Amino acid sequence: MNTYKIYKINPNVKDLLNQYPEIKEKIIELEPKNIFFTKQMECLFNNNDGVSDFIEYKLNERYDYLRERNTHIIKNQLTKEKITCTVFDYYIIIEATKKSNIFLDILYQISKSYVIMSEQVKNLEV
Repeated sequence: MNTYKIYKINPNVKDLLNQYPEIKEKIIELEPKNIFFTKQMECLFNNNDGVSDFIEYKLNERYDYLRERNTHIIKNQLTKEKITCTVFDYYIIIEATKKSNIFLDILYQISKSYVIMSEQVKNLEV
């Protein structure tokens, strides 16, 4: 299972990341712990208001879809594969075996500004 941390970045941040790629690691470590960090995140990223509802709207007809608050789950009955998408205020975490998945497709329908900022690939032992 791979984990992808996705942000909807503001246009000014794209230029910043292109000019200073090493700042990416510092940006993705930001958490809205207090008002100072929340204000920083507001400057860098767009809020994900309404994203959970839009995902539910797109997937609620599927028999393999489940929503638990801000977490969306799709379970494949045949392969037992599970894909999860958790929506936070300023970022989204998708856990899936493949980079291309239905949650990313839905996010790109909302905005082309969504960018995978962190990708953690977990090796599976056989």
